[in-house]
Amino acid sequence: MSSFSFYLVRSKNQVVQWVAAQENFDEYRIFGWLTDTGRWHRTVFLENTYFAPSFDDDIVFEPVDQSTAQEAMHAQPAMADHMDWLIAELQAEPTKTSEEIGLSPRRPINPASEPPDEARPISGG
Repeated sequence: MSSFSFYLVRSKNQVVQWVAAQENFDEYRIFGWLTDTGRWHRTVFLENTYFAPSFDDDIVFEPVDQSTAQEAMHAQPAMADHMDWLIAELQAEPTKTSEEIGLSPRRPINPASEPPDEARPISGG
């Protein structure tokens, strides 16, 4: 199994544009999370930007741990309807599942958001 490094890819105004995973084995491919498909897609634009920063100097790759990548992945909005062409383009690229990347496909449960036991409704007959 390959190992991955995770990044939040931010625009110059600090908005997270992508959650990215760089494969650190063999080809050093970069995959971007696409909420619309629920998969990680190889993203040549991110590879070009990462390996040749002058390709787009307004993009910053912020290294993050798996936990932060997991949270960001689930917070990432779907692409706008006018981006169907990009979704189709990305679907033509190799993909990986969250499990292959080393992340859980499910949204992590935030214990702080759960009501305390005594506040939960009692079910009964």
